[in-house]
Amino acid sequence: TAGYDGDDYPEVARWDWDFVMKKQYMGIRCGPDWCEVGNSQAFVPSESHMSLAESFSDLSSRRTVEVKGWYDEQYLATAGDGELQPSAIVGTIFPDLMLESYDDEAADFRTFTPVARVALRVDPSVLRDEALTRGDVQLYKDKFNFDLTPDESLNRISVCRGSAESCGIPDGEVPPDSERPEGPKCTDVDDPWWATIEGLTGAPKFYCIKRHTAGLDPPGTVRWRWLASDEGEWIRCIKGCCEVHGPH
Repeated sequence: TAGYDGDDYPEVARWDWDFVMKKQYMGIRCGPDWCEVGNSQAFVPSESHMSLAESFSDLSSRRTVEVKGWYDEQYLATAGDGELQPSAIVGTIFPDLMLESYDDEAADFRTFTPVARVALRVDPSVLRDEALTRGDVQLYKDKFNFDLTPDESLNRISVCRGSAESCGIPDGEVPPDSERPEGPKCTDVDDPWWATIEGLTGAPKFYCIKRHTAGLDPPGTVRWRWLASDEGEWIRCIKGCCEVHGPH
């Protein structure tokens, strides 16, 4: 991508989708560039999100939407006939440009801090009943407060570390941890983390986070996190990764 050097490409790999040939392919950082690996010279790489980049004034901001390694994109799943099926909804999750810089020493995340933005669109080439697609859109609104994003407006995810009170979550909106119905709730763990998601319509909603630590500091990227019941979100959060859990 013009104007970038090796530091602008994260040390990651991701799956990508050829929307023309309808095939999966791979994206991998390769030195100071981004390489895309398909099964023939005929594969058609997905487009980056240049229209969103035009609203940013500097390269460090624009790279999160222009350089594919930073963000993740896929068809989101919905449950039908008791099993997961791909829907016509294409979800793209972008990291906040500051995500990589947050650290413990700066006491980051002590208030709700922007970490990601999410675009949702319906792919008209997917042959799916319109009523089913409307239901799929509503499912992701109910679960993660995501709206369809027809222009440059995006859904926003922010994260806070601390008690529900210190993070400013109203008493009536403290979420249960549905991922662990028989175990400790978010309010019971030693180091609770929370997310709030602002859609394009309605009030923000609050969510539990399940945090994994491995003593390593991952790059400031975000990904969709596949679960047995649907997609969630994976976000770098200071020497660990945070999974945002909606109701399942």
